[in-house]
Formats: sequence, structure tokens, C-alpha cells
Amino acid sequence: MNHPFGLLVAVILSPLTHLTASQVHGCVDRMRIIPFAFLFNLLLSGCAEETAQDLRNQTELEKITRLAEVGDPLAQNKLGLSYYRGENIPQDFNKALEWYGKAAEQEFADAQYNLGVMYDAGHGVPEDNAVAAKWYAKAAEQGNPSAQSNLGAMYLNGEGLTQDDTEALKWFSKAAEQGYAIAQYNLGVIYDKGFGVAENNEEAVKWYAKAAEQGNAGAQSNLGYMYENGEGVPQNYSLAGRWYAQAVAQEDADAQLGLGNMYYHGRGLPEDDKEAIKWYRKAAAQGHASAQYNLGVMYKDGRGAEKNLIEAYAWYNLAFAFGDKDAQSERDGLGLKEGEISQARVLSSEIYKMIVAQRGN
Repeated sequence: MNHPFGLLVAVILSPLTHLTASQVHGCVDRMRIIPFAFLFNLLLSGCAEETAQDLRNQTELEKITRLAEVGDPLAQNKLGLSYYRGENIPQDFNKALEWYGKAAEQEFADAQYNLGVMYDAGHGVPEDNAVAAKWYAKAAEQGNPSAQSNLGAMYLNGEGLTQDDTEALKWFSKAAEQGYAIAQYNLGVIYDKGFGVAENNEEAVKWYAKAAEQGNAGAQSNLGYMYENGEGVPQNYSLAGRWYAQAVAQEDADAQLGLGNMYYHGRGLPEDDKEAIKWYRKAAAQGHASAQYNLGVMYKDGRGAEKNLIEAYAWYNLAFAFGDKDAQSERDGLGLKEGEISQARVLSSEIYKMIVAQRGN
């Protein structure tokens, strides 16, 4: 069952987490976590005239507000973050935009990045990739790694900017060299897929490993794949299983598929169809087309479950809906009768609704 590992899936925005784009045996991620602006130097700000004792007698939000009002950019950014998240204050994107803007005008890089996120996600403003890219660029030029990584993704995808693989590589590299895991992962994808550079599996593995060691699930999954298939490293099923397991612990769908494949083929693990189908189910429930295709195969052949062509049709149908073009011919080749096809379509529709609801779409 050498079905492609990691096909294209729809872009999904998870607020305050990350945006996943083009899941191709590796995907390019844009970080969406708004960095916490630490206020360790607020009491030293020359803009604030209150004494330390006065500040200690006020609530944290009152302190931040007073310092923001007298022009302290750290406090302005923190106040914007409080409004954005609704922390100790009603959530208000307009207020967040206002305070981020005040700090950004003072060239405060975190606030410039945060403004980019708001325009990128369309929070409190119409979604505008060009404006988002402008603010990311300002923060990136000051060395903000989150902004550098997002700017790289925008260049790679041609969002708000002219598509440019060379610029994408440049900004991912700058962020990756600062130890930023998302960018290290993205740089691995760049070399893995040959975006703007010659494909280089060894270089891809190097960057996946750096990100994987920091806990990046996508990098862990891709590193598992590289070890499983001997791409850029000597084939090592033990290490493949180790990295898949770490990514699976974070509910990574690609890793769930990979672990299922290892059980299916008996690669470094006992051949076990029941375990294979269990992991395919987990990935399929997240909308992973290859896992859905593989479930179709399992039910068609009666491996890991009782043979059931209606179930097989339903999973092939879902795989096709989620972007696997090969699934259509497999589905149509099952030779079901009209009534059976109707049953299968109802089943696939019900599963589809569950997947969409789980994604929050």
C-alpha cells in the first residue's frame, strides 16, 4: 500500500495557534501565537511617574493601562494583547488594534508582528494579506523570528506579495538561525520539496531534526518518514517509530498515518492489521485523505476488519472529497449496486460532517 504520504489538504486557520498550508509530506506553517510581551522593565520606563509602591497597589491591568497611556510601547503591546485575548477585560479587537498600532508606530517589533497577525487573520479588520505582509516585514527587519517565519510563508505562497522562493528561503533561514522551530521546520520543507533550491534530503533532515528536538509535531512526523524510507539518512525503523510516536502524542495526522503504515507493512513493528486500521482511523477522522484511502483498502480487502464494500466505498468517497484523485477509480471499481451506493454515500456524508465539526469549520 505505497500510497502517497501527505497529500494536499485545505488550509485551516486555528485562531491563536497556527495556519497549516499545503500538507505535502511536509507543510509550511505560519505561526499564529501572539508573543507575550514581558514587562520586566516597565518600572524602569521613563514615561511612568508613579512610584513603585503606587504601582504595587494597583491591579496588573491598571498598571499596564496607565503605562500604555503615557506611551510605554511594552505596555501598549501588552494591553493590546489583553484586549485581543480577553484577559481580565472584555475581548475587543478594535481596542487591540488601537494599542498595537500605538506601539507599532514606535517601531516596537512585537506589536508590528501582532498587527500583521490581525490583518492576516482578519480579526477586527478585513483580511488583508498585503497589509499583513507590510507589518511582518517591519518586524522581520528588526529580527523578530515569528515575523520572519510568517513573511517567508507569505513569499512562498504568494500571499500579499509576489511569490518568491528565494525570499522565502531568506526569511525562513533568518528565523531558523535564531532557533525558531516553526522556521526550522519550514526550512526543512523547502529543502525536502526543492522550493527555490535543489532538493536536498540531508539538509531537510538537518532542519527537521532541529525543529523536532524542540517538539514541533510536523518536523517529528517528517523526520519519522525520512527514517522510515531512508531519505537523507540511513533507513532506521526504530528511529522512525520513535519520531512518529512523539508526533502522534500531539495528534499529528501524518504521523498517525505513518504509524499505521509501519504496522501494515511490519516495518520495525509486528505486522498488525488491527493496529494499522486503528491509526488510519485516527488520521482519517482529522480529514487526512491518504488515511481515508487506506481505510478503503482495508475494508475492501477485509484486513483489520470484516470485509465491507459499503464501508470501503464510503472511505474512498471521503478520500476523493478531501483531494485524493486516485480514490475515485477505486471507489467506482467496487461494483456496488445502486442501493448500496446510496447507503455508502449517507455514511460518508455523516463522517464528513463529523470531521468538519471537529475542525470547527
